[in-house]
Amino acid sequence: MLWRPFGINETIPTTIGALTVLVAGIVPWMDVLNIFDIIRGASLTILSTIMMSIVLESIVFFGGLL
Repeated sequence: MLWRPFGINETIPTTIGALTVLVAGIVPWMDVLNIFDIIRGASLTILSTIMMSIVLESIVFFGGLL
């Protein structure tokens, strides 16, 4: 996103758009649940990797400054 109108965070219009599509019935709720079921394992792996690197960085596991 190159330009932010009124300084709005990019998550706000996307969330409003997603909720509008769901409330309008364009995408059924079961499809959303199926997608969450499919990506659950991968998203947990990514979050776990991020948490592990934060912890390892806090104990200076990666060496620190040279």
